[in-house]
Parts: sequence; C-alpha cells; structure tokens
Amino acid sequence: MSLLSVKSATGVDHAARLKLGQAGREVGNAVTVLLESARHGNSAFREAQESLLCTSSMILDLDSAEIFAQSGNLDPLDAKEHFSKHKESLLMSAKSLTDAVQDLSNATQTNQDELIRCFNNCTQEATVLKEKARESAVSITSADNHMQQKLLAVAKNGLFKI
Repeated sequence: MSLLSVKSATGVDHAARLKLGQAGREVGNAVTVLLESARHGNSAFREAQESLLCTSSMILDLDSAEIFAQSGNLDPLDAKEHFSKHKESLLMSAKSLTDAVQDLSNATQTNQDELIRCFNNCTQEATVLKEKARESAVSITSADNHMQQKLLAVAKNGLFKI
C-alpha cells in the first residue's frame, strides 16, 4: 500500500494531514505578504495625507501674507530689498516644483518607496516656492500692494493645484 492511503490505528490519514499542514503554511505566507503590502501601501497613503496637510498649511500662510498685502502692511525690514534679487530664485523654485510634480505623476506607475520619495520632494519644493513667493512679495513693498496680492495669489493657486 502507498503512504497516501494508509491510516494510522487512530483513523488519521497522515497524507491528508501533511497536505493540510502545507496548505496552512502557504496561506499563512500569503497572508503575511498581503499584510506587508497593505502596510507598505498605507505608508504611501499616510505620506500623501501629510503632504496634503503641509500644502494646506502653506496656502494658509500665503493667505495671511495676502491679507497683509491688501491692508498695505507687507513691507521688507530692509529698505534695500528689491524684487530683482528674488526674481530668478522664484522662477527656479517654480520650475523645481513643476519638475517634482511631474516626477510624482510618473511615480504612480512605480513602487511605493518611489511614490513616498516623490511626495516628500513635492512638499519640500512647495515649501521653497512658498518662501520665495513670500520673500518676493515683501520685496515689492506695499507701495504696489496690488502686485503683491497678484504674486501671492499666483503662488497660492499653484500650491492649491498640486
């Protein structure tokens, strides 16, 4: 007789027990892989939420600066501060943010680690843009508060569309 059809004296089929044990281990391994994938995917989701919260905070900061610009109270501390000093860095930070958003768009087809890296990069570049926009608006001075408001509104709109 073969081992597969042999039952012990207690009536237990050892081959079926062996197969059942193997199937249990395979299911356990598959569940472990599934849970790890879910945990890893959850970390990317949490990173996206954190990035969204940071961006919302940046928009609120630019809103505050825009309120000061509307009231005519957004002036530089140093009277020698001019917009021309900030123009190039403002443009470069806008380009860097555009590149980061493009990378994020491309990362949706890659792995979770790359997606997390791209979320972090977008948040960092958005922070730089917010700071550059605020510094640039302050350097315009309240004598041209309409231009300050436009600059802040454009930066805020850019962050909002991320």
